[in-house]
Amino acid sequence: MVPIELTIVSDHPIHALIETANSYIEVAHAPNTKRAYVKDWHHFETWCQSKGLPYLPSNPEVIALYLSDFSDKLKHSTLKRKMQVILKAHKSIQHAIDRQLIDKVWQGIKRTHGTHEQGKKPLCLTELKAMMKILNSESIKHIRDRALILIGFSGAFRRSELVSLNFEDILFVEEGIMIHLTKSKTDQFGQGRNIGIPYGSSLLTCPVRALKKWLAVSEIVEGAIFRPVVYKRIQSTRLSTNAIAEIIKKTLTKVFSEQGLSKEEIIAKVEGFAGHSLRAGFVTSAAKASVPDYLIMRQTGHKNAKTLAKYIRLGDVFEKNAAAEIGL
Repeated sequence: MVPIELTIVSDHPIHALIETANSYIEVAHAPNTKRAYVKDWHHFETWCQSKGLPYLPSNPEVIALYLSDFSDKLKHSTLKRKMQVILKAHKSIQHAIDRQLIDKVWQGIKRTHGTHEQGKKPLCLTELKAMMKILNSESIKHIRDRALILIGFSGAFRRSELVSLNFEDILFVEEGIMIHLTKSKTDQFGQGRNIGIPYGSSLLTCPVRALKKWLAVSEIVEGAIFRPVVYKRIQSTRLSTNAIAEIIKKTLTKVFSEQGLSKEEIIAKVEGFAGHSLRAGFVTSAAKASVPDYLIMRQTGHKNAKTLAKYIRLGDVFEKNAAAEIGL
């Protein structure tokens, strides 16, 4: 983000306009994106300092060495973002970087390590139902966790969207719940969208009834819907995004434990589940049920089917498999 810089006196009529324009530049990126950029730059700077190499300005050779060092240590998308941040930082100080060497190294990294990203495991219906049986008690945490997981799954929410929900965002209607999502990763300009969550056919997995019960028990009538529970006391703060993964993993651990699995087997099965598993699980389950893409996208907020296709997990590969239809 390069601010507008003009050499003018402070009382010049255009001075206030420049300040306004720069304030818009400052908020052009979402807070999470800006934090990631700062962290990425700090990573490169620290690496350079540890090796006694220049970082700003740097040179193609140093950047190529940095990418090579982390080519097998970071995810492809993470390393690509870091490379882009480094190049943007040099552009912001008007220092030209010859990309020929960098691009060759990058192509070699992609050819050697590939670009496939292993996403989070989807939480599918079988696991979801087993979790609801584990959480089927009257403890405050269980009531909250049932509502959290079922709303997160049925609404195909990202974890940041789920914890951002406020009481003012929900409306109970005859068919279920209407949730107004004010802002999301793909809606940084706050246009918002409405998401309908209908009543479930089973009391065990009904998201509407689960949320109603949580709101009744918690007596929440404003502000954050999902909050921490400490020693059976509901806090006034908002639940963190990391807490969602912890709740999912803790509940799944109990599920697999009741199935008689060993500690090592449980650890292996829980590995890969996280807050994003709710959203991935909804898409996978909907695809298995032959729900049309446009209906899935209406729930998830995806703008194109190509992005949605990345969420269709391995289960769908076997669900709709040509080899299974030819009589082998």
